[in-house]
Amino acid sequence: MAAGPSLLPDSILYHIFLNLGPVDLLSAGLVCRRWYQVSRDEFLWKELFYHHYHVQRHVQRSPGSDSWYDEFQRLSDGAPCVEVERLREHSDQVLHISFSHSGDLCASCSKDCTAKIWSTRHPLSLLHSANMRPHHWNYTQFSQFNSDDTLLLVSGVFVGPHNSCAGEIAVFSLGKVGSNLVTYRMCMLCIIDLLPPQTASIFCPGCGINPTTSLGVGSITRTSCPGTCTAWAGSPPAPCCG
Repeated sequence: MAAGPSLLPDSILYHIFLNLGPVDLLSAGLVCRRWYQVSRDEFLWKELFYHHYHVQRHVQRSPGSDSWYDEFQRLSDGAPCVEVERLREHSDQVLHISFSHSGDLCASCSKDCTAKIWSTRHPLSLLHSANMRPHHWNYTQFSQFNSDDTLLLVSGVFVGPHNSCAGEIAVFSLGKVGSNLVTYRMCMLCIIDLLPPQTASIFCPGCGINPTTSLGVGSITRTSCPGTCTAWAGSPPAPCCG
């Protein structure tokens, strides 16, 4: 009586393969023809894609990919080879780009001292720009969205008296005006000192914040104690814009 891995039902193989990583799954597909066919199952690679890249399930694969396997491979080792757009809204070097969890938005920070929100839908479009020079910033460094993309934390360098520098973070409230992304709102909630500017919060992406907790709840102010940053829970203040 014949025996071997080829006798395992496809349903059993499928559940086994669900527990494998991408490298082990591809190796398993080399065992025999049936294992190869199961290892390239579309639903299998869809599950692996969402689990491996921590992508929300409502996000679909890119229009140019023919399968979830191709989409996984594209994000794993595919490098862009064709320039499809060139964005010129920043007037100086772009230092950092972060993407929202939904994939619909991205934020850019630059030496031109602005933080910009973009729609990632093709063609990319600028939704809002926040100029931090009125708050005596030298440049914006990093940004990060919170878990439900309603808040954006931006870090940068504040220039004080006698050209002294300090790290600061700003928290923005994000929201659509109407039912689409054409008109977008980006309102500042607060600014917080982080001294000295070499602090990790300035030169690493921002920390996580949720819709009901903000950093330094209150009006726009700077902390009076150098070298400290206080965070506490509470209801977010009213935005600084209408």
